[in-house]
Amino acid sequence: MYYTRAGDQGKTCILGKGRIGKDELEIEALGSFDELNSALGVTEAFCTENATKQTLTNLQNDLHTLCAEISGGSQPKITARHITALEEAIKRVEAQIGEQRSFLLPGGTKQAALMHLTRAIARRAERNLVKLSRKTRFRKEPLIYANRLSTLLYVLARLQNKESGEKEKSPNYRYQ
Repeated sequence: MYYTRAGDQGKTCILGKGRIGKDELEIEALGSFDELNSALGVTEAFCTENATKQTLTNLQNDLHTLCAEISGGSQPKITARHITALEEAIKRVEAQIGEQRSFLLPGGTKQAALMHLTRAIARRAERNLVKLSRKTRFRKEPLIYANRLSTLLYVLARLQNKESGEKEKSPNYRYQ
């Protein structure tokens, strides 16, 4: 059975913490990263390049690790190796797209637009993790990972546009 009715009163269960309100910061953070994981799945489904598809799948697996840590489990945990992998991926993509000199409008190809949307969701998830870290003792690695994740998604969106020959647009500050 897929439902238990146990959450009908606005509470849910987290391993090691018992039943807590669905409006608690832990649940908000977990929900944000769950939404991000789903958005990564949608983005991956529209992606045509195998290396990027594999990167997105790796990120989805990392988010399960991050959620396990948010839930208070003893293992697995986000480590320096996770952060290093993100930083190396960012550097590889930066070498392909070059430096950015101004703000850009999110969009371009379908793949890039989805990557930008996923990046925005990643930023919200990061904000929710920061809120949780102010309430609960939290290791620095998950916070660093969440910060690097949105950067990786941003440069991947730019790479998608570049590889497709899509010209990126700068904002037009109308009425100035």
